[in-house]
Amino acid sequence: MIPATQLRVGMTVEHQNDLWRVMNVVHVTPGNWRGMVQTKLRNLRSGTQTENRFRSEDKVERV
Repeated sequence: MIPATQLRVGMTVEHQNDLWRVMNVVHVTPGNWRGMVQTKLRNLRSGTQTENRFRSEDKVERV
């Protein structure tokens, strides 16, 4: 498990019981809110893309 802040483009992660390739990562810190990591993920099985937002404290399983 790695923190969401250590996600990098090209990594493969397990999320929602599926394998995803990280296509884009942006670390966002809006005003008084806590930081978050905005990602674009591609499903390795179906090829679909999705945008996901992780909190900085969230852990992600690297494959």
